[in-house]
Amino acid sequence: MTNAEILINKYNILEKLLNEKFNIEIGREGAVSQISRYPQFRQLKEELEFIRKIRNFLSHKKTGEEYPIQPSNDVIILLDNVISYIDNPPKAYDSCVKIIDVCAATGNELIFPYMKKMKEKVYTHVPILENGVLKGVFSENTLFGALIEDELIYEKDKTTFSDELIAKYSQINNRASECFEFVKKDCLLEDVRELFQQKFEENKRLAMVFITQNGKPQERVLGIITPWDIMSNRR
Repeated sequence: MTNAEILINKYNILEKLLNEKFNIEIGREGAVSQISRYPQFRQLKEELEFIRKIRNFLSHKKTGEEYPIQPSNDVIILLDNVISYIDNPPKAYDSCVKIIDVCAATGNELIFPYMKKMKEKVYTHVPILENGVLKGVFSENTLFGALIEDELIYEKDKTTFSDELIAKYSQINNRASECFEFVKKDCLLEDVRELFQQKFEENKRLAMVFITQNGKPQERVLGIITPWDIMSNRR
């Protein structure tokens, strides 16, 4: 079987998949053209259009004639990847930093060692957890707020994350310059990408997205996604 025949067969598989999963009729416009306008697959638009044009060119072959072109192996692999992505879109949890690898603290720990770690590792935020549940997020703004607004008396060997003022300014709903969101474990990565974009358009800085089993703040945190994670997962 030639690559042209393989591509046409796989393209038919793609159209059948779109019909079964999204009830998209193949019809006159074509299922592939329609799915490229779905928000969760917009990052596939160029690939889908590229494959669609090749398939349409090949489909004009008259009976008995040879195909005018033969797609490369890379094109076949591209189509396989597109089919795989649409059939099983990546979940946010698959691309997140698992909580075991997150630089997180508990309330009774001193903030100074974490401040040193933030400087050394260029961390911007430290989640504060109790029994795995998020209680707050420490950042530079946390300390600045406590020092400037409420005149915190900071003691290197005594001030912990549970200090009243540190806890106050660590609350995630007490931030003027940034925000945080929760999503459920089976949330699609593309939905999280849309969430970052939405907040950006609202002139809000989404600092972290926390993943819990059902997307509820009172549940144990399973992982986090930052803007850097989204950038590193661009197609």
